[in-house]
Amino acid sequence: MENSYLRQVSQFGPLSAYDIWFIDFNYDPNELKRRTFWRRTNIFDYEKQINETFDIIKNTYHEKLLYFGICGSYKNGTQDKNSDIDVISVVSSLIQEPLYTHADAKLIEKQELKKYLEYGEPLITNFFLNSKPFYDIDNIENMKSIKPVKKKAIPFLLTKADFYIDSIKIIKLVAKKYDKMIESINKLNLTISTKGCANIRDFYLKAALERMHSSSVSLAEALHIKENEIVVDLQELYEYIAKKDEYIAKTMKEIRNRRKQCSARIKNITIPEFEEFLNKTELNNKKLKSMI
Repeated sequence: MENSYLRQVSQFGPLSAYDIWFIDFNYDPNELKRRTFWRRTNIFDYEKQINETFDIIKNTYHEKLLYFGICGSYKNGTQDKNSDIDVISVVSSLIQEPLYTHADAKLIEKQELKKYLEYGEPLITNFFLNSKPFYDIDNIENMKSIKPVKKKAIPFLLTKADFYIDSIKIIKLVAKKYDKMIESINKLNLTISTKGCANIRDFYLKAALERMHSSSVSLAEALHIKENEIVVDLQELYEYIAKKDEYIAKTMKEIRNRRKQCSARIKNITIPEFEEFLNKTELNNKKLKSMI
């Protein structure tokens, strides 16, 4: 398997509301491309690629691998030619070694998974709760009965949402810096390609859109936990929030779809459009907080 077609497995360490997100300042266009865009899965290769992904993780972790679950559209049987393979693995302890697979793979320690579930962390909780066991040697499936603890989950999700917004503002400054560089190059009629600067700017803005959506998701999940004591998947969350405030749900969907367009290079986002989304998100988040 060629690395240029693979994605690095995401390892989730100790739970924190402060997800430090960064990109190496030694910009490598090939590395950026590999992180941002990946080969879509051929639906006829599904079983082969699931098995390859499992073998890569199993051959690295051996007896430390406790659970391997299939998530998303392939788990539900709703996949198409553009679907990713989503998997989650639970291990007894992490090995600090980069792994590359065809799947969007998440890797977490068993003891940390319990904390993620109790604190209602949306990403890992939904991946795990909606996964179908492919391999389970430690009754990890039983951990799906763990519910969020209100006094832990709600403060955690509020902090997480605020941190997302704070980090977005930093990311926006970096994106604007590259936008200014492009503007200066064009204004001076320099014979320098602006493609590299544009790629980095667009990458930052896409990542910031992801965080923008996640900030509202964190608050929406906090509200849902307060009222229903469980974490729900994104579609259920949209429906739940739409009953509270249809405009908030509509904006959340719009931002998510816009990020997908950026990822697929259908249409990159401009900084003015991005700032408009940020203003909407901050107002919506204020409304969500008032309900919690």
